[in-house]
Order: sequence, then structure tokens, then C-alpha cells
Amino acid sequence: MEVLWRNMVTQVIWWRWLGLLTVLLSLGGAMMDLVRFEDKPFDTSILVHGRTVSCNGSIPKGRFAGPTWTCADIKVDGLRLSYGFISYESGVGQSERHCDANTDNLTNDYAQLCREMMAVQKDVGREPFWSAFISDGSCGALPEKRMRFLKDRGRVWHVMDPGRGYVRTLQCMLYPNPNDGLH
Repeated sequence: MEVLWRNMVTQVIWWRWLGLLTVLLSLGGAMMDLVRFEDKPFDTSILVHGRTVSCNGSIPKGRFAGPTWTCADIKVDGLRLSYGFISYESGVGQSERHCDANTDNLTNDYAQLCREMMAVQKDVGREPFWSAFISDGSCGALPEKRMRFLKDRGRVWHVMDPGRGYVRTLQCMLYPNPNDGLH
């Protein structure tokens, strides 16, 4: 009888512990949700170094680790931003170019473009810049010219010939400040 009683007590303790763990995990998920930021759209027209950057697409609502602004259907003076990337195989030391990635060794500076766009955006806080990312890029071919924002030549725009690779959506994130009241 005593063994049966101990087994019952052990089961009750186990189920209570499992219930408490479930509650804590649920609260943990809710707490993580409290420190997430919904992205905001950029203004539809932003002047960056003499060129008009337009953001005209609807943005799918996302939640991010820091305040984030999204430029969907991004174009510069009506032209798409070029897109490409280089993948590196770990341990091999070889790289593979995708789209029109860096074919002339000039770097498309998405991070600086984000900084420039955020500098004129009205609702951007004072937190430091954290990240730029292409959430929607394509290696498809375009029959029209494309644009690049170059850091190698002192923050200038460069018109590229038609080719493969373009950006549809650029997202720019600030470092999260837990005291800014945005979350």
C-alpha cells in the first residue's frame, strides 16, 4: 500500500510540475512577444544622394527583434536595385557567385542605403543602426537597367546594365532600446 501511495504522490508531483512548466513556457512566449516590434513602412518617396527611392508595395506585417522599417517594391528613379550574393563553402575556401554578385568588385551597400533612408524618415528613433536585409530578392533577369548604391566610391549611385538579380524588399532594423516604448 505504501508503494502505491508513493507512486500516486510521485505522479501528482510530476503532473503539477508538467503543468507549471507548460504555464511558464506559455508566459515565456508571451514575454518574448512583448519585446518584438512590428515593422513600419518607409515613406513612399525618399531622396537619397540626389536620387528618389520609392517604396510602393504593401508590406506583410512581421515582428522583429528591433524597430524595423520596410521598403517593399523598392525602386530608385524607377529602376530596381541590383541583387546578388556570394556563398562560401565552409572549409573549402571557394566561393560561388549568384545573380550579378560583385562581378566588377564594386560593393552594393545596403546597410548604408538603410542609414541614409532612415536619416530622412520622420518616425525613426535615436537607436543605433543594427541590420539591413533583403527579405525579397530575385535572381531573375530584368530587361531594364538596375541601380547600385556604392560605398567603394564614396556613397554614389551606379547604373548597371540589364541582367540577373534585383531587390523587391529591403528592411532596415535599429538596435532595440527597451526604454523607447515602441514594444
